[in-house]
Amino acid sequence: MKKSVSDLDKLIKKMDPKLDQRKFYFASVSEEYLMNLANFLDHIKCIFREEEGLTIIFSEEVIENVNELTEKVSGPFAFISLGAFTDLTGDIGFLSNIDTKLAKSGISLNINSGYYHDHLFVPYEKAESAIKILNEMSSGR
Repeated sequence: MKKSVSDLDKLIKKMDPKLDQRKFYFASVSEEYLMNLANFLDHIKCIFREEEGLTIIFSEEVIENVNELTEKVSGPFAFISLGAFTDLTGDIGFLSNIDTKLAKSGISLNINSGYYHDHLFVPYEKAESAIKILNEMSSGR
C-alpha cells in the first residue's frame, strides 16, 4: 500500500536518530574466516552474502582481528539507528528523502534495513553533521 505524503511526513518526524559512538567497518571475509570470529559475534552488526563473498559489518573491537586476515576493510563509519518503526514494503520515499538530504551535504550513506528499523552508516568524520541534518528533518526544519 502506498503511503501518502502526510504519512511520510509523520514517519520522518518520528525517525528519532540515535548515534552509536563506536567506529564501524565493512570487510569481505571467507566463511572459514567468519568462524574464527565466533568470540566477537556481539560486535558484528550484519553479515550479508554477496556473489563475491561474505560482507561483515562490525564495531572497532574486532578491527585488529579482521586486519590480520583480510585487506578488504573499509571504514571507519558511524552507525545511526532510526527509531521509527518502518514497513518493509510500504514506506515509499522515506530512505530516499534521507539519502537526498545527506547527499546535498556531501555525506555518503550505506543503508541497512532490519525488520523493525532502518540503520545508516555514514563516514565517521561526518557523523555529527549527519545527526544534525536528521534531527532538522525530524523537527520539520
